Amino acid sequence: MEKCALKDTQITVLAENKNLINLVLSSNKITDIGAKALAENKNLRNLNLFWNTVTDTGVKALAENNTLRSLDLSYNAITDIGAKALANNSTLKTLSLSSNPIGDNGALAFAQNRSLRCLTVAECTIGERGIQALAQNTYLEELNLSYNAVTPTGARALAENKNLTALTLQQTGLTDTEIQELAQNKTLTALSLSNNPQITSVEPIKQALKNGNCNLLYLQTDTVDFEIEEYLSKNKQNAEAISEKLLSGKFVPLHEISKRQNAIMAVATEYLSEDEREKKRQKVQSAIQRNIVLAQQNSLLR
Repeated sequence: MEKCALKDTQITVLAENKNLINLVLSSNKITDIGAKALAENKNLRNLNLFWNTVTDTGVKALAENNTLRSLDLSYNAITDIGAKALANNSTLKTLSLSSNPIGDNGALAFAQNRSLRCLTVAECTIGERGIQALAQNTYLEELNLSYNAVTPTGARALAENKNLTALTLQQTGLTDTEIQELAQNKTLTALSLSNNPQITSVEPIKQALKNGNCNLLYLQTDTVDFEIEEYLSKNKQNAEAISEKLLSGKFVPLHEISKRQNAIMAVATEYLSEDEREKKRQKVQSAIQRNIVLAQQNSLLR
């Protein structure tokens, strides 16, 4: 139901439907009235309100809904007040707030959240203080900070995060200095650096890939480097091989698992829905635990 010029009166009626689970209402004319009505629907799991006119008032109502798992409020009129309300929600897993001026205060609020796994805050006027705070969140797995200014200090903080697996930094003013910092990260499996013309080289990342000190499976830049593409492909092949061995019950040396655990999980759960991904994640984790037990038993027998 995108671009249907839907107004609050129609949304209020629609919100009464208790069979709705996934609802896309982007690019309509929904205000806080419609948002409040939708917040009352306790069957919705995924809600997209991209490009409407929802403010902090409507967001506060949505934040009190404890059944939503995914919410897109990009291109609305949300400030740090609404961000703070959403940060207090403990059931959302995926949240998009792009092009809302939540600023550093909004980012600081999300830094304390423990339930979100995927957060998109592109073009949200977040500065160094907010980026450093978000980098301290060890529950987030995917973070999109595109169109915010990332400094060397912010890049260093992000590189030191050991839980992030996907990081998007398009048009963030990155230079070669930030690349040096990001190349130190060993847990990311996807990194997007496009639209950063001041980057003249990603050689540090290439060297990390070459030396096997990098879990990256996907790297997006403004130029194509075929050598990097080969390293990425090799990483993916290795991760897939280990994943297949684990899931088939075969033994894998622990150093191989610890070195590539994020990549293993990424290839095993690729292209799956959120629910399917979680089930597969648990299955892989169980296989890893069995492998660890087996390794311990073998060690005792020596």
